[in-house]
Amino acid sequence: MNSSSSFLSQLDEWLAPYWKTATPGLALEVYQKGEKTLEYQGGDSYLYYDLASLTKVLLTVPAMISMRAKGLWEAETRVCEVLDWWPHPKTKIVDLLTHSSGLLWWKPFYKELESLSGTAARWEHLKKTLRAASLNDTSKSVYSDLGFLSLAFILQKLSAQTLPVLWEQIKKEWAPQSTLHWISSNEGKDQDFQVSGGAPFSVVKAQYAPTEFCAWRGRRLQGEVHDENAWALGGLSTHAGLFGTPNDVASVFLMLREIARDKTSFLHSSVKTFMQRQKMKDQGDWALGFMMPTPGVSSSGQFFSENSLGHTGFTGTSVWWDVDKDIIIVLLSNRVYYGREQREFAKLRPLLHDKIMMFLNKHNQGG
Repeated sequence: MNSSSSFLSQLDEWLAPYWKTATPGLALEVYQKGEKTLEYQGGDSYLYYDLASLTKVLLTVPAMISMRAKGLWEAETRVCEVLDWWPHPKTKIVDLLTHSSGLLWWKPFYKELESLSGTAARWEHLKKTLRAASLNDTSKSVYSDLGFLSLAFILQKLSAQTLPVLWEQIKKEWAPQSTLHWISSNEGKDQDFQVSGGAPFSVVKAQYAPTEFCAWRGRRLQGEVHDENAWALGGLSTHAGLFGTPNDVASVFLMLREIARDKTSFLHSSVKTFMQRQKMKDQGDWALGFMMPTPGVSSSGQFFSENSLGHTGFTGTSVWWDVDKDIIIVLLSNRVYYGREQREFAKLRPLLHDKIMMFLNKHNQGG
């Protein structure tokens, strides 16, 4: 048994007690220098996972990078220069990307939207709600889904495309071989259904990791986006909506890595800009749209360098790229199966990253 197989066997044994408390199962992939080093599935694992807020770095950030490279916006561009209805003249686009706009972190829009018929009417109502939203006066980063929902309107205005059409374009540019996809709110209730957004395949509901029992929808969710606001907006938004595999998530970050190393790429300068820390450490750990590790409490554990980029998802998903060590770890789970309030997975995730990083260090040293 080689060292990798031995480690995965040990990992399987170590994780076994967590399947009853933290998450029913998980899937992960690890890449070093652009090459897959480890692949693991344990517990009750599935082909596709609800990626939740990883959508922010798989759709929204790549789209904003592409728009930046095309000269459609820049560091000092204010939101009101793009959206004539935006009421706050000082808010910059970068403030939304770094969660420092002062917008409320979350609001149950779905409760207001469910009475409206049609996706277009619901997005229009959301616009009116955002237009009326007040700002907290702070320069610190306070995580805000409302900020990323605002980016949906910016992207659609800059691209002159609907969000689903823009997603197909971004997927072709950033992850053409992936199975990343979204599911319309009108689908996902039957056993077999066609993936939305023009994806060329049908899927079986059983291929999706089940998430929470949703009291609002009155059912255990499987093959439906967990996020209520994303569901109410049709299934796809700039803050949540995508489904995929660990390899799918890795494909976008491998593309980011490739562009960052290729100075001839049209996107190189924009990608490098997005990778840079934007906030002082006492104000927040953010690049443009990417989380950066907060020492001592990062979901990436204790061994990722300060020069790391990533994101987490509410359903129990994460991706972390240590730029200095050239390591990418994608971890997907359905921890909300046990309810959104359970916190055991939050304790498990950094420990799991630490185990992987310690193995890689030993393995690379020939141990």
